[in-house]
Amino acid sequence: MLAGHPRAAYLSGGRRGRALVLKSASEPMFNVPPVVAATVAVLASIQAIREFILPESADLAVLAWFAFIPARYDPTPLVHGAYPGGIAADVWTFATYALLHGNWLHLGLNAIWLLAFGTPVARRFGAARFLSKDAVEVNGERLTARHIVIATGGSLVTDAATYQLLLERCVCVWLKASPDEHMSRVIAQGDMRPFKGRSAALDEIKKLLEDRKKLYAQAEITVDTSGKTLKQTFEQLKKALA
Repeated sequence: MLAGHPRAAYLSGGRRGRALVLKSASEPMFNVPPVVAATVAVLASIQAIREFILPESADLAVLAWFAFIPARYDPTPLVHGAYPGGIAADVWTFATYALLHGNWLHLGLNAIWLLAFGTPVARRFGAARFLSKDAVEVNGERLTARHIVIATGGSLVTDAATYQLLLERCVCVWLKASPDEHMSRVIAQGDMRPFKGRSAALDEIKKLLEDRKKLYAQAEITVDTSGKTLKQTFEQLKKALA
């Protein structure tokens, strides 16, 4: 006789009442697909390296190379070429930004959601389709997210409709800097492309800033970054937004 049980089968009968018990293997404590576990491990490793190993200057370089920064696409001399990587980085940052997190809380919340909802997806579709789906979703999130920080190029203010939309729906901050500061920051990054063929690049920057001054001033908050370190600017911005 064969008696059914969710985790075992008991087979009776045979010679002199001998019995054989068949037991299934015990379930693992954490039944997470390898691709999901590996994704969480990679994200945690990246955050740990940024948090505990890289100096602040190197971490900023990582952000410049791999974070999604809309200002990359501004063609004006103020911004064009200010970010490393060129055209290739304009493409890969659409995906690599998803590997970066603001802090451990940000990473932890994302990991919880990934473990909870990524597990059934990975089981159903497999590792390759799971990773492809993630690549599509991170770009969809970038395009549709409502609570985000948008770093725009300086020329955006000349597009009246778009700028008005930002003024109405966002807290706009003008990160103000002197013409010399704008120019020195680009040069400090070792990228001279914005100045090639422009013998009077500084004069162009001064004129651009002057022409757009009234437009920039429409921003709700103005933070003057001239002569300040990144940390000082960040602290000033936090106070202004508090």
